[in-house]
Amino acid sequence: MARPSARSRIVEAALTAGAAVGESVTLEVVARSAGVTKQGILYHFPERRDLRSAMLEHVLARWEQEMHRVLGGPLEAAAVPDRIRAYARVSAHGDVVPGEGVLFAEILARPDELPPYEAWVQRWFAPGEHDDPARRARLLTAWLAANGLWSVLVTGKRRLARAEVAAVLAVVDDLTAV
Repeated sequence: MARPSARSRIVEAALTAGAAVGESVTLEVVARSAGVTKQGILYHFPERRDLRSAMLEHVLARWEQEMHRVLGGPLEAAAVPDRIRAYARVSAHGDVVPGEGVLFAEILARPDELPPYEAWVQRWFAPGEHDDPARRARLLTAWLAANGLWSVLVTGKRRLARAEVAAVLAVVDDLTAV
């Protein structure tokens, strides 16, 4: 198996460093974890914004792969309710990396960095413009529940019992059975 590129190692290291040390993540910590120098990071990512962008791309691509696996087929072929159910299951049982929480907190604090995430959400989870308001509200509520589940798991602020996770997923299933 080929060794991951320095760029990939840096992105992975930034996500796991975020998991280990929270907001005190420095380029030095990421460089050490990735096996590169600080200058090596700056070569690939001249600004922190560039690194956050690459991290976001990485996370969203991983979520898409996991949703594809849950759906058993391409996301493009799935209806929005099916995508939301898959996202909820990825949130509940996927590879939740605590560094993702740090990443999203940083992106949310920088509105100019939100458009790629907003476009991703729109692409995969937006109900049809001709859907009735009640259906749109149910799908939005299900999507918000999936995000809340991810948020609880990524922050570790509250441990959820399996039965609680299963109950949230059952509610998501109910809401998306429209």
